Amino acid sequence: SLGSALATLAAFDLALNVPQLKPQIRLYTYAGPRIGNPNFAQLHSQMVPNSYRISNLADLVPLSPPTVFRKDVYVHVGQSWSFVTQFGDILPNHAVDTYRAAVDNEVETDQTRKYPNSGLAQR
Repeated sequence: SLGSALATLAAFDLALNVPQLKPQIRLYTYAGPRIGNPNFAQLHSQMVPNSYRISNLADLVPLSPPTVFRKDVYVHVGQSWSFVTQFGDILPNHAVDTYRAAVDNEVETDQTRKYPNSGLAQR
């Protein structure tokens, strides 16, 4: 999660300050929190167009900081790929092995936003 936030900022900084590398930058983040406002997200998508965010909808970290009162303060960047694996506990929902297994199993998210359960929690 912290690594995801730092990687997002590093990719943006690299694209901004080393423009010749911009076409080669690919960003894949896992379990990251929201780190910028809508203006940052728009600028990030221009600077790092190949940015992908993977999140477990049962993981609390990608839901932070919470948007209960103001949805325009912090937003996610990048194209989203989400899945649901619910272990009934915060730690395994956020574990790197949970994310790795979902990616390895190519768990799909359908376009109607009916997030499938990856089946990983039943193991």
